[in-house]
Amino acid sequence: MLAKRIPTIMPELSYEESMELTKIYSVAGKLDKNTPLITNRPFRNPHHNITSAGLLGGGRIPKPGEITLAGKGVLFLDEMTEFGISVIESLRQPLEDKKVTIVRLNSSFTYPADCMLAAAINVAEVLSIQCKSRVFTIKTVEMACLLEYWISKGYSDNFSDMTYLRQFL
Repeated sequence: MLAKRIPTIMPELSYEESMELTKIYSVAGKLDKNTPLITNRPFRNPHHNITSAGLLGGGRIPKPGEITLAGKGVLFLDEMTEFGISVIESLRQPLEDKKVTIVRLNSSFTYPADCMLAAAINVAEVLSIQCKSRVFTIKTVEMACLLEYWISKGYSDNFSDMTYLRQFL
């Protein structure tokens, strides 16, 4: 898959980045005994039924979520429109601030959220959508139509404003 190759074209992790990632994975209980130092950029691909707590972090004793575990690497959301609206919307602020804060009754935990978000949307889902009084086909679908569809599903345009590169394959 093309998305899995993104970390391989990113610069190598510095020693400081490797140490930061290793600490995060250690706190999350995901550090492999055979790999005491993480040296490769992570690629995280959560299932579309993940909760906001799973994506951002949480629990009785808050642990890092997927956005933190993808730190310095790639968080890939395959079939992005299948994810819950609140889950997608919950990513906006952490991606802007590059950190996520989880608040509990007597404490708060702040984890880094410095990752690249990559997503895929099945354009075939848009085939029969009427935009501007026209029916678009997969070969003629336009970004304006896709964004109109996105907003009609309940997603805010704030999230789509953060999208820097859009490519139809």
